[in-house]
Amino acid sequence: MNLSPELLNLLRCPLCHPPSPLSPVAEGTVLRCAAGHSFPLTEGFPDLRPDDLKAPAPAAQQK
Repeated sequence: MNLSPELLNLLRCPLCHPPSPLSPVAEGTVLRCAAGHSFPLTEGFPDLRPDDLKAPAPAAQQK
């Protein structure tokens, strides 16, 4: 899935200071900044959450 150039111009790496632009790699399935931080595209949406927020909550794992 391709992101529009307008959206790519707005997106910045949340881990870099100052935030750096993100570029599509791996056939458009990942966004990566110049420092090498990677963020997956899930169903065409960039997931810019830090890794610790991507893991399921302990209560959700017990269900």
